[in-house]
Amino acid sequence: MKDFPLVDLVGVGLNATDTLIPLEQFPQPGSKVHYSERSTRPGGQVATTVVACQTWGLSTRYVGKLGDDDAARLHKEAFARVGTETQIVTVARTASLHNVILIDAAGERTVICQRNDLMVLQPSDLRREWIESARVLHVDGHDTAHKAAVLAALAYGFWVPPAQLYTEGLRAVEKQDIIYARKLGYGLKLLAIIKTDSDGAAEVRVHPTLVPTSHVLASVSGVFNAVLVRGDVVGDTLYYGRGAGGDPTASSVVSDLAQIAAHFPQEQKARNVGHEALHSRVKSMPEIVSRYYLRLMVVDRPGVLADVARVLADRKIGISSVIQPEAQAGEITPLVLMLHDAPEAEMLAAVQDISTIGAVKTLPVYLRVEDFD
Repeated sequence: MKDFPLVDLVGVGLNATDTLIPLEQFPQPGSKVHYSERSTRPGGQVATTVVACQTWGLSTRYVGKLGDDDAARLHKEAFARVGTETQIVTVARTASLHNVILIDAAGERTVICQRNDLMVLQPSDLRREWIESARVLHVDGHDTAHKAAVLAALAYGFWVPPAQLYTEGLRAVEKQDIIYARKLGYGLKLLAIIKTDSDGAAEVRVHPTLVPTSHVLASVSGVFNAVLVRGDVVGDTLYYGRGAGGDPTASSVVSDLAQIAAHFPQEQKARNVGHEALHSRVKSMPEIVSRYYLRLMVVDRPGVLADVARVLADRKIGISSVIQPEAQAGEITPLVLMLHDAPEAEMLAAVQDISTIGAVKTLPVYLRVEDFD
C-alpha cells in the first residue's frame, strides 16, 4: 500500500468552475442586459480554501470529484500550479459542476449554481490514508450545523450530539416563497438558532427561517456571515464579517492550526467543554415552539380555506394572515398563511392532515419564523 506523506491540511468536498459576470445592476425579470467582460476560473469553497492555504505556505491535499471535461483540466492545472497534492475521482462522460455568478456594481453576488448527485463524494470513493495523513481535516456540507455545534459548546458548555442537532437545508424553498415572504415583510435566511428556555433546556437547530426585514440579520448577504448574541445584561451584540472565499476561510484554518501548534505537545490550555454542563438537555424538534409560514397549492373553489382553518383549529394553531392571488375558479393557485406560535409536533401533524384535503394538490411547504422577541 502506498504511503501518503503527512500534510498540514486535507480538504474533502465539492468544487465548481465559476463564470463571473460583472453587471451595473441585477437584471429585472423579462429584461435584456449587456455585459462587457466575463472570467472563468476554478472555484468551490473547499477547493478554494485548499489552494489558498497552499499559497500561504501550508502543505495541502485535495480530495474531490471532477468530470472528464475541460473544466476538470482547469482545476487540475490550478492545483498543480500551487503544488497541492490531489486525489481526484473522475466521473466518466460527465461534465464538472459549473456556476454562473452575477456581480452588481455594489458587489452583491447572485449565484446560479449547478448540482449533480454524480459529483458528490460517497464513502466508497474515499481511502482512509488520504484522510488520516493530515493534521487538519476541512470538509464541506452542513457548514452552518457545524458552526452551531461549536457555538452551542462555547455558550452552554456541552457538545450537542450530532443526532440531536436538527439540520434542514433550502431544497424545499422555491422562488415564490421568497416573493411571498417579502410581501409579508420578511426575508429568508438559513439560520442556526441556539437558545434556552426557562426550564434550562437548550434548542440547537439549523433551518431556513423567515426574518423581519427590519432586523439587522435580514440585511446580511453575499459572502458575509453574522452572529447575533443576546446576553442577560449586555443585550444584543452582533459579530459580522466575511465567511466565504479563499482568504477568509484559509485565515480561519491557519488560525486553528496556530492554536493547535501553541498547545502541542504542552498540556492542553484551551477551553474544555463538558457534557450538559450548564443546561439539563437538548430539546427535540417536536418540542420547539415557533410561528410558521405555510404555503399550499390548492384548487380555487369554495370551502378550501375553511377546510384548512378547521385542521389548524383542531391542532390549536391560529391564523394571523392569509394571502391568495386572484385566480379563475377551478385553477390551482397558492394559498399562503402566516400562523401563530405552535409546537412543532402539532404543526407537523397539521401539515400531514392538510395534505390529505382533496383540494390541496402538492405537498405543503412550511417555514419557521423568528421574531427575536
